[in-house]
Amino acid sequence: MTFKFHCPHCDQRISATTEYIGSESTCPTCSQPFVVPAPFASEVSTETQVQNIQDMPATGRSLETVKAIGGCAIWFAVMIGIVFVAGMLIRGGVWASDKIYPWLVVSSLVSLAVSILALLPLALFKETRGHSGLGFYIVSFVFGGTLWVWSLLLTYVLWGGVALFIGLILAGVGVLPIALLATATKGMWSMFGQLILGFVATYGTRSIGIYLMQRAEEEQYEDLYMIEDQPLPLKLIVTTWLLFASSFMGVIGYITIIPFLICSIILCCSKARRARRHGQILLLVFALLSVAAFCFGWFFPDLFPDKK
Repeated sequence: MTFKFHCPHCDQRISATTEYIGSESTCPTCSQPFVVPAPFASEVSTETQVQNIQDMPATGRSLETVKAIGGCAIWFAVMIGIVFVAGMLIRGGVWASDKIYPWLVVSSLVSLAVSILALLPLALFKETRGHSGLGFYIVSFVFGGTLWVWSLLLTYVLWGGVALFIGLILAGVGVLPIALLATATKGMWSMFGQLILGFVATYGTRSIGIYLMQRAEEEQYEDLYMIEDQPLPLKLIVTTWLLFASSFMGVIGYITIIPFLICSIILCCSKARRARRHGQILLLVFALLSVAAFCFGWFFPDLFPDKK
């Protein structure tokens, strides 16, 4: 096998065969003696490598060819399997998303009502500001889950499974940008605006929640829990506000209105002044909204036709 090396004295490139390894020779350029070194694999000439392959027995060459073909076939089968599994997961994910999306919409509407009727008023009071921030933070994940599932369905319906796969491999968050592009290219500006609104609601409520929790920690309002030597029932206050919000949610309101009234009366009878203030505000607001709803139904009966 022929290989090449450099003269250790003048750096002249010299060719030799493996049979002369370890023997002494003389450089044809500088006439200095040297010992023929062992070759590196990279120094073996291409012609020699080709010759070695040609000198290989036919059985060996066939075996190498079969191994190469087998490796390619295995790689191709693995890729087909990955694509098949991904396709099945996408189809299954779309089916599951289609089933749970109506429930997510209902959850988002309930979360919106709770945010307006309970969490916003709780944010006005120092003693309940931290609880309000935690509530907004939790609500943001409800909005985010609904937005993500809706984006997934829109991407699949408008641009197909390939676009959905691209959005999913981008850490999952790529589904929303692709859904925005799909609705924009299709001219569906109403859905485009709703996606933007969902994005704002998700990260808006999350930012508000983080801000309120940080502010509650900075204010260090723990000392306010003891007013007139009486403990402040924060859990009861927060629960009553949540019951107040749920009392305006259709069928749920028929179940929660009695517990809400009981909790409000307990707060009004509390020895802690701040607890009594929460109970009085809740009862007053509930009474005003109930009277407003009654008057609205009285003066606009056509909006609420009797069911026969």
